Amino acid sequence: MQNMIRRNIALAAAAICVTTIIGCGVRHTEVSGQAVFEDGTPLTLGYVCFVDTASEYSVSGKIQKDGSYSLRNNADDTAGIKPGEYKVVLGTTRLTEKVGDKYVTIDTVPPEFTEKSTTPLTVTVKSGTAMKYDIKVPHLKKPTSE
Repeated sequence: MQNMIRRNIALAAAAICVTTIIGCGVRHTEVSGQAVFEDGTPLTLGYVCFVDTASEYSVSGKIQKDGSYSLRNNADDTAGIKPGEYKVVLGTTRLTEKVGDKYVTIDTVPPEFTEKSTTPLTVTVKSGTAMKYDIKVPHLKKPTSE
C-alpha cells in the first residue's frame, strides 16, 4: 500500500513537471501596432510579418483599413509571438490602379521592406506583457500617365 502511494506521488510529481515544462513553456507576447507612411497616412492593405532572425519561424497579422495590425500564430491560432529577435517584413502591399487608359500594379512601399534579407526593420520581442510596435515607411512615387 505504501509503495502504491509513493508511486502515485512520484507520477503526480512527474506530471506536474511535464506540464510545467510543456504547458507553461515559452510565454507568447501579444504584439500589435499601426503601420503608416511617413506622413501618418495608414497602410490599408497587406500584412505585417515578424520573421525570426535565426530561423524561418514567423507570425503575421493582417493590416486593417485604419493601418492597425495584431500578430496571430496561424499554426495554433494563438495571439502573439515567442520572444526573440525579428526582422519585420511587409507583404502584399500592391495596388492595381487605372493610370491614363491602362491598369497598372503599384507597389505602395519600397521593395526593401518586403524581404527578410533587405528590410531595415528589426525588433526584439520580450516574454510576457503586450507590446506595441508601430511601423513607419516612406511612400513610393506613383506612376503617372504621359
